[in-house]
Amino acid sequence: VEIRSNGRLIGRVREGGLARRIAIRLGLISNPLNLALAAQLEALARAVDGGDPAPLADAEDGLAVMAAVDAARRSAAAGGATVAVNGA
Repeated sequence: VEIRSNGRLIGRVREGGLARRIAIRLGLISNPLNLALAAQLEALARAVDGGDPAPLADAEDGLAVMAAVDAARRSAAAGGATVAVNGA
């Protein structure tokens, strides 16, 4: 996963290496980003149908995301230096 701002790389996370990427591409395992998107679309469909969309995240999840975003910004400001994710 890469985080970019105006085309400039500001963060990257790699998991599993080449073997994992091939397995995802072949459909042998699911990409976690696809699973998250599918859950969001299912919740949207339930809400549109008048049902309960059920929460996908809580306040703790939101705080963890904002801590990661803040770390990415601090890293970018420091020229790409590694920074700690505070409060996660």
